[in-house]
Amino acid sequence: MTILSNEMETRVREWAGPIDRSLTLKYALPGHVQDATFKAFGESLAELSGCIRLKKESDVPVACPSLFIGPHIVYQALPLDQELAPFLAVLADMSRLPIESARMCGSSWPSCACQRCSRSTLPPIAHFVRQP
Repeated sequence: MTILSNEMETRVREWAGPIDRSLTLKYALPGHVQDATFKAFGESLAELSGCIRLKKESDVPVACPSLFIGPHIVYQALPLDQELAPFLAVLADMSRLPIESARMCGSSWPSCACQRCSRSTLPPIAHFVRQP
């Protein structure tokens, strides 16, 4: 099952290139018609990136197929096309920072001066910064 376009596959490979650690992407499947599509999406990311490890959450009650990034971010729609880059950014950031030491960048973009914003073209909603 092909989920990602050639352009999205290239984007995933380029994003994963500098990552030197394993990232966990958790998912839950409730027996929904879209279960196979969500699982195929996760498997595609894992295969293309080489750094994403999928983990099925069997005991999480969900009504729709879900992707979990950290303890508080849930995707119930596949992050395709324009949504892929922010999804990958959040996945990388949340896997690096424990939730207790992270906060959303609250500055208005693009005028934010935090280290992450000064190196990124993504709006602040797509990343976290360390708390002082």
